Amino acid sequence: MKIRIKTNDYRGFEEFPIVSIRYSLDENGVPVDIAIRATEQTLEHIAEFSMIGWNMKELDDYGSNFIDKAKGATHEALYARLQHFNVIEASEVIYK
Repeated sequence: MKIRIKTNDYRGFEEFPIVSIRYSLDENGVPVDIAIRATEQTLEHIAEFSMIGWNMKELDDYGSNFIDKAKGATHEALYARLQHFNVIEASEVIYK
């Protein structure tokens, strides 16, 4: 699974490998409270495109964390909002 984020500069778009993504939609259909699981380095790089704020935590070995760790995720980050993005090469995207 990958997330493709519009950079609003000469790069155009950046793509990052992720393990999972969950988010809600605001009243205008814009993603908010975006939770992404991936490696620590990937999540820090995605933070460059955070529009408000973000925080990160290490995954423990319980429940869905165990499954996502087996897929290569080490951390989960929560971004209040990101620049425009698309999820590509995904089998499932969860939003509320």
